[in-house]
Amino acid sequence: MAGIVTYSKDNKAYPITELPLREIYTSDVRFPLKLDARRLKKLSSEAAQKGISHPLEVCRTEKGYQLIKGYDFYYAAKLAGKNFVPCVITESTNPGNDSDVLLPTMAGFFQEAEAIERLISNYGMTQEDAAAHLGKAQSTVANKLRLLRLTEEERQIITDNHLTERHARALLRLSAPNERIFILNQVVKNNLNVEKTELAVEKMIGSSRHREPYRRRTRSVQNVRTFASSIRRAADALEATGMTVEIERQQQETVVEFRIRVHN
Repeated sequence: MAGIVTYSKDNKAYPITELPLREIYTSDVRFPLKLDARRLKKLSSEAAQKGISHPLEVCRTEKGYQLIKGYDFYYAAKLAGKNFVPCVITESTNPGNDSDVLLPTMAGFFQEAEAIERLISNYGMTQEDAAAHLGKAQSTVANKLRLLRLTEEERQIITDNHLTERHARALLRLSAPNERIFILNQVVKNNLNVEKTELAVEKMIGSSRHREPYRRRTRSVQNVRTFASSIRRAADALEATGMTVEIERQQQETVVEFRIRVHN
């Protein structure tokens, strides 16, 4: 049926061609955040019953077909489970203005990550599906989503101070929010570039590893003290019944030994 029906644009007639939906991708995260959910549901219902009523505008690339215009019909087709959609293949690579573009620049990378997360949750996609849909590597999508592990406070500091995505990624090596905030404050105060930020994070990790054995020793001492107190309470209870209790404690470098004798 390709070429039988035409679509007019800029005083030119383009043939409408049925293309596999899986071969169409978006170059940026262009999930229509402000698209009316009721409209999308209605379009999806119509697509399931009658097909897509308006052709998508795409351009041919090495990856397949880049979506230029028609995002609402594109997502409606996905929701309706359509395998093929009507398309107009043009030479334009300039996106239309029918949805919000989220560019991965400066603090926009957080918005991009949030848009990917919504794309996955709203459409039941896996990370692999989202990557194929966006024309990105799965590892790239995974790295974008990892940015959402940062707290709202951390994201705000990064946004307000115009730090880069690489600054944010460097912080993800630290699991404790208080450590990340400390590094962020150092980055802002001293205007650290990415390389120096990574060094500061590495230093913090080394410091944490050094503190951990001491923390374990401290917890062990506390546990031994708790155990000794429980023994003493048990001994007191026995002595209250008229028994005699002798407790001997011997402590070596890595061993604490208790010897208890009970006499009637």
